[in-house]
Amino acid sequence: RFRNVVVKGGDDLRQEIICMQLIYKMKEILSDAQTPIYIKPYEIIVLSENSGLLEFVSNSVSVDSMKKMRDPDNR
Repeated sequence: RFRNVVVKGGDDLRQEIICMQLIYKMKEILSDAQTPIYIKPYEIIVLSENSGLLEFVSNSVSVDSMKKMRDPDNR
């Protein structure tokens, strides 16, 4: 299966992996509780100590874009 990825360099991805593990666990807990909340975890692959691949989530909006939509005058 093909996946779109973002190549990230110059950054340690260990923190992102820990966060994604928490998101996977939250998804499992919410699913077991039959809570109608959709969570889309994504794959993270570490290639070296400062680079890796992140699965691209289509139809998503970056945090930076959301901040700009919320307050367009304060960039």
